[in-house]
Amino acid sequence: MNQQPYTVVHAPVAPVVYGPAPVVATAHAQVVPVAPQAPVVPAPVPGAVEVITPDGRRVWGYAPVAPAAPVEAPPVRTAVPTWAKTTALLMTASAASMAMAAYALRVFAEAAATLAAALLLLAQVALVLAFVVALVAAVARRAVRSRDEPEAAPQPVQQTATATATATAGLFGRATATATATITNHR
Repeated sequence: MNQQPYTVVHAPVAPVVYGPAPVVATAHAQVVPVAPQAPVVPAPVPGAVEVITPDGRRVWGYAPVAPAAPVEAPPVRTAVPTWAKTTALLMTASAASMAMAAYALRVFAEAAATLAAALLLLAQVALVLAFVVALVAAVARRAVRSRDEPEAAPQPVQQTATATATATAGLFGRATATATATITNHR
């Protein structure tokens, strides 16, 4: 077998560099002498001022012109007064307080309505009991009078009184009161 040695096959290749083409001078430049500076004009242009340059020459130049009217200064920002800040904070706090008070009144109104219904029920029960007690007292008074005044034929007298009252208040408020009184008079 005819193989080339490893070093010949894997030898590095020389790099190729690309660059701009060299400039070829086709014409030669001539040096032209510069004429000396022109003398300063004795009569300057209106608004010109005589100026001395760093190399000592005197020339005419224009000086910066001051503006005809003064530039208006930007408006000065004024701070927000303390009373305005305080008022803004208090308005926010008072609005929140009023909202909470309105909510509390709504809850209280519901509770007050239930309480009022319960008190009305209690008053009805007390009224019924007052009638029963008055009836019992009247019967007892009559019995005492009948003992004091004897009659021809004493007969037992039995009296019964029953009173019932029912009231509802709200969703869960319900009360029923029943009172029964029985009186038997023996003469």
